[in-house]
Amino acid sequence: VFPSRNVIRIQLSDAGTGNGLRGASFNVVAASDIVTKDGTTRLKQGEIADTIVVGDNGYGESQELFIGKYLLRQDEVPEYYGAILTDTPAEVDSKSNTATPPVVDLKAQKTTMRMTVTDALYENIPIAGAVFEVTGGNGELVSTLRTDDNGRAVLTDLKKGITYQIHQ
Repeated sequence: VFPSRNVIRIQLSDAGTGNGLRGASFNVVAASDIVTKDGTTRLKQGEIADTIVVGDNGYGESQELFIGKYLLRQDEVPEYYGAILTDTPAEVDSKSNTATPPVVDLKAQKTTMRMTVTDALYENIPIAGAVFEVTGGNGELVSTLRTDDNGRAVLTDLKKGITYQIHQ
């Protein structure tokens, strides 16, 4: 006879498009001591129980875990995306013959740089059509930005660990 166990299922998606994301992993951390009905402490609070690696479609599943409350803590972050900085609660319930565990839905946002250009003397007057070149750490041209009618420009798909420079 073994203590009840079940899995945690997750789906990681792009917050804007809803498409599944690959290239991420999440540590499953005990939110409190995990104690089975026989009184045996299986995990202490803060211990890592498993690591869930998401596949190409953004879906991932833990190994079977003891019943209890856990936290999902992002370990690896997909390229071009910001990390999910807050732990996400997840709970393992006993198995049921009729229901599969719910999927924990996680949303990731692309790294984004936003800039607004206004008149130096009149900050409430935006400057449309200003052109900027964005270069990477090696001086290579990454993108050319043009401000819209509201003086705004947005750059996405920024790689981690690179210092970007913006030149008008």
